[in-house]
Amino acid sequence: MTTWLHYIGRSYYTERGFVREAREYGVTRRVSLKTLKRMQWGDRVILAIRDGATSIVFGQFTITKLSGLSSEAIEAIERAGIVTATLASDQSNCGKTIKRGCGCYTIGFVIAVEADLEKLAAALDECDDPGKPMIGGPFSERERVRLKKIKHSMGFRPFDLEAFEAAVAESREALARPPTVSGFFYSKVGEVTAPNAGLAETVVGYERRT
Repeated sequence: MTTWLHYIGRSYYTERGFVREAREYGVTRRVSLKTLKRMQWGDRVILAIRDGATSIVFGQFTITKLSGLSSEAIEAIERAGIVTATLASDQSNCGKTIKRGCGCYTIGFVIAVEADLEKLAAALDECDDPGKPMIGGPFSERERVRLKKIKHSMGFRPFDLEAFEAAVAESREALARPPTVSGFFYSKVGEVTAPNAGLAETVVGYERRT
């Protein structure tokens, strides 16, 4: 299982505004198909945001759903034979428009799949219009930690959580508030995979705020 580092853009959010929204809706973040092929259900995503000349780690989520899929993408997944059910119990929000700091979208139907994210990404790769794939999951706050050497960047990068937490513990002993760590903490994609099951959702008419 892999831990990833992902930055929240200050052009759309403040830290407080993102946390407020994530508590209500969970986290949903755009992802490239190239990166999606390297991810697994259950991977952890560490969230950071720029704060002055450095950045602050403030939260995380676990990947439990894939959304933003077009109708063509859903058809491709169905043809691949990896849809196990349409989750009728989760359809109450169908047609509801969600307004978020980075854009808005309308919720479509929810399906269960029996496949890892690499297989799903491969099916989406066959589509002319896969939609705007987004990974997501429940948000939880983390101890705020200042990153001194990692520059703000787009996308997702594998992150050495063990080394990071060891540096945080060392900084905490030095009474830094919030702890400040110097290091890059990048790593390779993990070898342990998560269970091959998850949710795929359709999100119709996603519009990025400009």
